[in-house]
Amino acid sequence: MLDTRDTGSCGSEDGHLVVMKNYPPQFKADAVALYESRPGATIRSVAADLRPVLTL
Repeated sequence: MLDTRDTGSCGSEDGHLVVMKNYPPQFKADAVALYESRPGATIRSVAADLRPVLTL
């Protein structure tokens, strides 16, 4: 059976489920500062650098 319910803001344009995660304000601020301190960095590259921190 195919679930055809509208996912609203929890779905992406391509139909994949998007999970919203809650991060502490300081972590968010640090992530933004890291992104802004690296000219040419992508959000994906910064996220990859932060991934080890997220698994602790």
